[in-house]
Amino acid sequence: MAFNQKKKVLFLLNQLRAGTGPFQRAIRLDDESFDITILSCYDTTEEVTSIARLLHPDFGRRKIIGLGIRGKLKLAWTLMCYIFRHKPDIIQTSHTFSTVVAVFARHLFRHGVVVNFEGTLFTLMKPIQRYFLQLLLSFADGTICVSNAVEETNRFSSRLFRHSPVRRVIYNG
Repeated sequence: MAFNQKKKVLFLLNQLRAGTGPFQRAIRLDDESFDITILSCYDTTEEVTSIARLLHPDFGRRKIIGLGIRGKLKLAWTLMCYIFRHKPDIIQTSHTFSTVVAVFARHLFRHGVVVNFEGTLFTLMKPIQRYFLQLLLSFADGTICVSNAVEETNRFSSRLFRHSPVRRVIYNG
């Protein structure tokens, strides 16, 4: 990648709805410095574009893409192909399935980093569900937590698993 070339950032979200954190973070990121793509797994491009315009009338140079896919296998394949073709430098994820696919693609294709967003306390989940989720998410390169409480409560995976993602608190993401 050339020194003056913009970093490619891919924001993966399940669906775009009012209050969707990844969309709010994508809109705040400087589109003069970054090549930003917002990709909704379950919305079609028409759906995600119309909702995005309601939430933020001007999304600048950001690309808005909707895959409109509901089946997990087809979605995984499509996301893997998209990541392989577009080679994002940073993939920001918020949901378990897309995070797993992004982490797998990152290790398979050996490019980019995956940053996961944590806004939920894992203590609210059943123990086995919490264990497997944190095991999977521990393979991300970094984690953004919405508060000190989320970071402290969810941090046990850093001590439990050998690979520990870089964890940062950015209030409200």
